[in-house]
Amino acid sequence: MMFKEISSLRNSSAVIIMLCESNLIISVSILGKYLGTVNVDANTDEFPNDGSFRLGQVIFLNSSSDIERISYYDAVAEVAKKLGIKPNE
Repeated sequence: MMFKEISSLRNSSAVIIMLCESNLIISVSILGKYLGTVNVDANTDEFPNDGSFRLGQVIFLNSSSDIERISYYDAVAEVAKKLGIKPNE
């Protein structure tokens, strides 16, 4: 499952927000351990969906209170690289 793979990218907690046409999919992990996902109906027409917001956001929170934010697309590309898969552009 992609959310579990993204959660394990950093030794930190994470909130993963994935944009879909009519909903948001939100996943949470604590210290790299995936906890769960909720699917929320939402009108996402006005949400940004490019650059650092492409397909959603991943927010990593580490133990020293540092916050790292990347797009969902970039997180998936990082997982693909980790697994030796080249993503399509």
